[in-house]
Amino acid sequence: MQLNKNEQLVISKISHELRNPLTIIYSTLQLIESRHPEARTFDHWHELMQDVEFMSVLLDDLSRFNHAGALNFSTFSFRPFWEYISISGIFFQNRFFY
Repeated sequence: MQLNKNEQLVISKISHELRNPLTIIYSTLQLIESRHPEARTFDHWHELMQDVEFMSVLLDDLSRFNHAGALNFSTFSFRPFWEYISISGIFFQNRFFY
């Protein structure tokens, strides 16, 4: 699958616009953690850090795809991804919708 120049530009802009606030969020979390080491013991702190890192990996993947010029298809197990999404959904449901 080849992307044309306009599609590449759109993907690049979207990635950039998502990466900036994500970097600010991650930097803020790191600052909180450095000033208040006890934050590491807070409920869901570890999951929050993992989620931010996961989003960063997704943006890296998007950037690699955008610069690769072609998409190479492969098979993979969808189960781990689905389990992660399910667990994240439970976390957010319990955290925000009481």
